[in-house]
Amino acid sequence: MTAIDLTAARGKAAELLARRKRGFSLEAPFYLDDALFELDMAAIFARHWVHVGTAAEIPDHGSVMTVDIGRYSLIIARGRDMRIRAFHNVCRHRGSRILTSRTGKARSIVCRYHNWSYDLEGSLLDAEHIAAGIDRGCLGLKPVHLRDVSGLLFVCLAEEPPEDFERAPLRQAPSMMTDEEPAPPPKKDVPLFPAQVAQTKKGAILVDNKGMTLYTFDRDTSGSQSTCDAKCAERWTPLAAPADAQAKGDFTVVTRSDGSKMWAYRYRPLYTSQYDKAPGEANGFDGANLWHIARPAF
Repeated sequence: MTAIDLTAARGKAAELLARRKRGFSLEAPFYLDDALFELDMAAIFARHWVHVGTAAEIPDHGSVMTVDIGRYSLIIARGRDMRIRAFHNVCRHRGSRILTSRTGKARSIVCRYHNWSYDLEGSLLDAEHIAAGIDRGCLGLKPVHLRDVSGLLFVCLAEEPPEDFERAPLRQAPSMMTDEEPAPPPKKDVPLFPAQVAQTKKGAILVDNKGMTLYTFDRDTSGSQSTCDAKCAERWTPLAAPADAQAKGDFTVVTRSDGSKMWAYRYRPLYTSQYDKAPGEANGFDGANLWHIARPAF
């Protein structure tokens, strides 16, 4: 690809805009000229937040999809921890494009050129033709900034994303605007969300509205159901949700095997532990290390 002089492209764009007539469309070069396209990419799409999809498109651990923004190709993947991450769809070996399908499922991300493989968190797993002593930690996939706003996924290609996204009304009030009447305000003494963030000696954690520590279970990987039933549920109490509960922000609703509803945070079902007797306690761990304190994703 031939390098394009963006300074010349800016001059050309300024000249075309200066002679534009009010009430008329932009001139043809704005739609056809390669240099003006690259200027648009550099000035807007490569510097600002862009909506690329929804979390529902990659619901499970191992779900992946690819997105193209101009000449940039990105991988969006949900890892074992159920977090969604974005990477440049470029192998760190020879710069080959790794994934070509729009969506799919994968245990790892493998480049077909020389079989370099990466885990779903972007770290290098295996590499042929690599010199001894090379720091493999520096050869993971190049990350891209990603924000999940109530299931809407936004990416920013810039090294330092603009701060306006964090102040945007969408972050504060994630409900989408519709033609319907606005929902009535919540009743007094009725919590808006099923869990809260608490600052503890163990860092920021999620607690229920009684202050009890919440936990996640490593075997809950589908994003849509709980695997803790029978005797398991006697020790780890599901965070119950009303039968008519609906998703609220990062909190989603999971239907259990008995038909009851429970709350999940970012698709991970939430539980309290019978080992915790008072707010602030965090004794709910097991020998297999499958249970973990639920933590907020900032």
